[in-house]
Amino acid sequence: KTIQSSKEIAIGLAKTIIPMSIGSLAANITSLIDLGTITRMLESQNAYLFFKDINIPKEELPNFIYGSFTGLALTVFNLVPSLAGIFGKGIFPTLAESWAAKNQKRIQKSVESVIFASSLIAVPSGIGICALSKEILMFLYSGREAEIAVSFEALAILGIGSIFLSLSIPVFSMLQAIGYADLPVKIMLIGAAAKLIGNIAFMSIPEMNINGAALSTVICYILTSYASIKLLCKKTKTSLNRNKLFFKPFLGGIFCAIGAVLANLFLAEIVGERLSLLISILFGGIIYVLVLFFTGGITKNEIKSLF
Repeated sequence: KTIQSSKEIAIGLAKTIIPMSIGSLAANITSLIDLGTITRMLESQNAYLFFKDINIPKEELPNFIYGSFTGLALTVFNLVPSLAGIFGKGIFPTLAESWAAKNQKRIQKSVESVIFASSLIAVPSGIGICALSKEILMFLYSGREAEIAVSFEALAILGIGSIFLSLSIPVFSMLQAIGYADLPVKIMLIGAAAKLIGNIAFMSIPEMNINGAALSTVICYILTSYASIKLLCKKTKTSLNRNKLFFKPFLGGIFCAIGAVLANLFLAEIVGERLSLLISILFGGIIYVLVLFFTGGITKNEIKSLF
């Protein structure tokens, strides 16, 4: 056996810990870019022209829009990735052990299990946020009508982005588990560049306003999720069942959202908006599970394995 010196051990730890620490910023990198660009872009585009009904002095409006976007839309947006991140952390030791033992069968199973679990949660949640963004904000932040009016369209766009961020976070964890802690950082840099360019390009269009920042966030996480999954499959020599892992959850998510929206429209005047939203989400969830069962997207054993 080779005995390493304290210096070699410290260098090895630093090479692993530093990239992993930077990689943990994945969910926050877009917020840092927004902090440096949104207010300036809104000031240059005369944001007050598109929010005339909001009783806010025009010189304060850019800060008000930014605060509404980050305080309401981004808060809801980050809920789904926070849940999805649990799956990546849970599989870390199992995948690391399988990778060290070069057990290709277990590696394949671990990768598929994490992506499947993340997709299963993220897809209906993201599409649901997209379809019911205004209702969700009114439920969570009742009495803050002006902020909701500014941010609900941006949240609808961000709902799609939450799906791709939710997939990126556990995949980043898996790349770290197999010894490629530097790859998430490199992928993040690509996403950050797309986000920065997108903010400047989209928010330069006056009609897009704060929605331009939301759209650039979605593009950022589409790129990072695609690159991270592609690299993970390449490094682990695994192949994914795209039909089961992506297409069927997306199909179920669409039916889930349609069912929830229709149920909410029907029930809102009968039981009230708050209770209607909760019932509609439950109804949409039932539809989602049924669609997955009937299309073979999930089995009873897979539901048990998730828990």
